Formats: sequence, C-alpha cells, structure tokens
Amino acid sequence: TEAKEYSLQRSVQLPGSVEALKVSIVASEVAGLVVEFSAREGTAVTKGQPVARLRRETHQLSLTSAAGQLKEDEARHQLAERNLERTRELFRTKDVSQKQLDDAQFELNAWQGRLEKQKAEIDKIKDELERHTIQAPFSGVVVRKFTELGQWLAEGGPVVELMSLDELEVVVDV
Repeated sequence: TEAKEYSLQRSVQLPGSVEALKVSIVASEVAGLVVEFSAREGTAVTKGQPVARLRRETHQLSLTSAAGQLKEDEARHQLAERNLERTRELFRTKDVSQKQLDDAQFELNAWQGRLEKQKAEIDKIKDELERHTIQAPFSGVVVRKFTELGQWLAEGGPVVELMSLDELEVVVDV
C-alpha cells in the first residue's frame, strides 16, 4: 500500500459557560397594584408581550371624564365659530362695534386653546394607561420574577429579569 500524509487535529475539552449578552431587569414605569401577572420563571416571552398589568380603573374613569369634557369643549368651540361669523356680518353692516368683533374672535381663540389642551390631556391619560401594562422590551426568557399578583409596585420597581437568547457568548478559560 502507498503511504499517505494526513493532518490531525487534537480535540481538547475545556469547561466553559454560555452567557447572554442582553440581560435586563424589567421595571414598572408607574406605581400600582398588580392585578395580572403572567410571567413565570423559565418561560419564553416575545417583544411587546405583557408580563404584568397594574390596576387601571382610576385612569380609565379619568379618560372617560376627559372625553366628555372634550365633547363639551368642541360644542362650545363650534358655538364660538358661529358667533364670530354672525358678529362679522353685523360688523359689515355697522350694527356691532369693533370691540364686539374682537371679543368674538378672542372667544374663538380661547376655545381653540381649550380644545388643544383637552386633547393633550387625553393623550397624557392614554399614555398613563399604556404604562400600566408592563411589556417585555425584547424577546427572551424570564430568568427571575420580583413580584406577585396582588403586590404593590413602586415606580421603578422590578417586575422580572429577562434574558435574551438571540446573542450568546461562550466563555472558556484557556
């Protein structure tokens, strides 16, 4: 037989560990009572999935109240627009003074500002309601939980520790 040359690679086994590059303690942005808690240690979650919900009834009532106030403000704004149009027509025929026309214009401007303020208030309440649902900021596995159903969470209070499995690093001492 003919002799052949081969390169051999030695196999070396070394102890090591696999570490996640992204680990985060997910916290609550607002204080509140935990009324729903679905995260369990070792379970996988996807980005945006709720891990806990806080009591929202008070904010929901505030939103309903603000929406009712917005309807009233819109009606008063429409009335101010009509009054301004009528006052302009009467001003053209010299039946009202410049002051009355100015008052009607300022009244319309005031209601426009009130509408913008009320819409911003509604947006603020909606944002507050959204923050009562604590969501996973990225896909991963729940490593540890820090709260339970019925527990009060402080603002910034930890909810779960989440570890991403998307990027892992193998650490070996050589």
